Amino acid sequence: MKLGIISDVHADLPSLIAALELLTKRGADRIICAGDLVERGPDGEAVVQTFKSREIPSVRGNHDLAVIANQRWLREAFYAGDPRVTSRLLTEEALQYLHELPPTMNLVLGDEGSEEQTHLVVAHGIPSSDAVYLYTHSNRRAFNNAINDARDIDPQVRVLILGHTHQPMIAQVGDVYVINPGSVCGVHTQGSSSCGLLTLPEFRFEVFDLVTGMRIVAPMIEPS
Repeated sequence: MKLGIISDVHADLPSLIAALELLTKRGADRIICAGDLVERGPDGEAVVQTFKSREIPSVRGNHDLAVIANQRWLREAFYAGDPRVTSRLLTEEALQYLHELPPTMNLVLGDEGSEEQTHLVVAHGIPSSDAVYLYTHSNRRAFNNAINDARDIDPQVRVLILGHTHQPMIAQVGDVYVINPGSVCGVHTQGSSSCGLLTLPEFRFEVFDLVTGMRIVAPMIEPS
């Protein structure tokens, strides 16, 4: 089983399409997202429509949560025909889609009843907060807190998938892997322009650069 993982698209349609094409070529059986579909870039509406048409599951990021209030401000602060804002406005349908995204996602991959089944939890920041950053240099307590959050969702969790930091990461804490594919977007905001591919049941996680298509070395870390 190969699971394609993306995160932090930030309304960058060309990079999203590049990520989907790269993961498909690399043999992804399905693709999921760790949140922040919109804001920063200009293609929010098109990104949402791509997620809907391709039925890509995603959790809700902090920008997906904040976008409704931010869109209200845009409509009040600029006149309707202002070219600085018209391309960034989202339809009510898109806003409703973002509003309905779940804060976390629980997946069980593999044949039912098989010893090779893998339990995964997906969140944006950490499962209890979309605003918390978990970096490679975060301490062991921060990782333990995130994993305990995930175990509240699924006591059998083996993989915790996060986004938010825009930095690829793979860490092992006990028998749980914590992974982050980095950010799809690297143009409209600082980010890695990358995506990830998780192969199960081997627990092999690879990160790929969206510009070159080459594999990025993401060293395994053991938080201290």
